[in-house]
Amino acid sequence: MNWILEHLQLVLAIGAARAETVEEFYRKTPLSVYVGSGAGGVYDVFGRLVARHIVRYIPGEPNVVVSPMPGAGGVTASNFIYNVAPKDGTALGIVSAALK
Repeated sequence: MNWILEHLQLVLAIGAARAETVEEFYRKTPLSVYVGSGAGGVYDVFGRLVARHIVRYIPGEPNVVVSPMPGAGGVTASNFIYNVAPKDGTALGIVSAALK
């Protein structure tokens, strides 16, 4: 009898845990696009174009926020994305092709 109660508790504990789907995650979490140039530049326009159309291809159609981060030719944005931005798939970066 004790064995049955232990396994029943385990089954109930496992049944209570539920992971959210990709669609649920992106519906409640905004997507950030960090652009490594100032507002109004070519890369900013490209970032806004990507932001407008990428939501069609992501389940949950998240809100997209474009954030220009000028400084050091895109190094500021690259360092921010690498060191600070969340590593959960909600941060995208657009920097100069010359930045290696």
